[in-house]
Amino acid sequence: MRWVILIAAILVWINVYAFIDRTVTVSAPLLIKNLSENLAIAEPLTVVDATVIGGIRDTARLSGETLQFSLDASEVTTPGRYTLEIQPELLPESIKLVSFAPQQIQVTAEAIASKSVPVTALSQGVPNDKYSINALIAVPSEVLVFGAPSLLAQISEARAYVDVSRRRESFTVPAAATMQDAKNRTISSLRVAPATVKVNVEMIAGASIRNLGLQPAFSGELPGGFWVQEVKFEPMVVQVRGPHKILGNLTSLFSTPINLTDRRGSFNEQVAVNLPSGAELVGENLVMAQVAIGSSEGTRQLDIVPQYVNVTEGFGVTATNPASIQVVISGDPKTINQLKRSDVGLNLDLKGTLSGTNQITITPAMFILPPNIQIVSFTPATMEVILSRL
Repeated sequence: MRWVILIAAILVWINVYAFIDRTVTVSAPLLIKNLSENLAIAEPLTVVDATVIGGIRDTARLSGETLQFSLDASEVTTPGRYTLEIQPELLPESIKLVSFAPQQIQVTAEAIASKSVPVTALSQGVPNDKYSINALIAVPSEVLVFGAPSLLAQISEARAYVDVSRRRESFTVPAAATMQDAKNRTISSLRVAPATVKVNVEMIAGASIRNLGLQPAFSGELPGGFWVQEVKFEPMVVQVRGPHKILGNLTSLFSTPINLTDRRGSFNEQVAVNLPSGAELVGENLVMAQVAIGSSEGTRQLDIVPQYVNVTEGFGVTATNPASIQVVISGDPKTINQLKRSDVGLNLDLKGTLSGTNQITITPAMFILPPNIQIVSFTPATMEVILSRL
């Protein structure tokens, strides 16, 4: 009897709990409505972050099919810059919308153009333990993408996702061809034709296959005042085949090192994928890395020839190596741009040095700087100074 009462209490609790309202924030797709067929939006529009209240069951069922927002572009009639309002497009009756962001957005309209891109078929889910994917082939292998020319220049592939959960036999299935950003969010300001492709999935007995993202590895160092803003890989996702015990623990893969030595601007470099032992890449192991290098607006690099202080009496400097010091300074951009080379100095302290070769360690305190200007970095950290008797 006690067990019956306990089970009944649990069932009551589950049912009550299921209908308790909760507040959640979800990402909902943003659709573009009423845009002229001759125009396209240049921004890569993706999602709206919405805060909603609803029962646990109802909020758990929210998806891009049940919660949507729209951008009414009916007033966008010619190329130019516009500010448009975002409105709820689709909202379940059991869900209450609390807030969403952004509520309006500035967009640039351009004359529409098109571009042909390859289709990359990607798997979702895990096949039967004793089987793996040998190949994913999209038909057609290319689609036509319509959009703003400036946005088309940034994309290189369409993606078609196929669910392979528990599969063990080869199969063919239709899949939507989508354009996605670096976070795998669909770009709604691009249109794909055909919108659906067929994906042939070839299953084999044996090793597993996984789709993994890439992370950059670096060698060398950037000059002072510069940093890596972003690294984009093409392709962004690679397919790797190998034993499940090896692939199961991987969340991403690293590239071979990207050399940063003396880089002061953005650049492209071809690298490979650094694979663990026992795994192999599906396809050619060549990846293009697009590296964006940033620098502070208020930084400037100067080559400074040092002055010498506290030279031992009766001695003089006959040679130095190197002849100058490379220094990066920071401060107000206007002040930095107006500085002359003579405004920044280096008093190399030679106190205690003797005849012959001396290794002098350079410190920030040795630099002479205008007010409100700071040292970011300098190289090298030491200078070889040769003294001889006068």
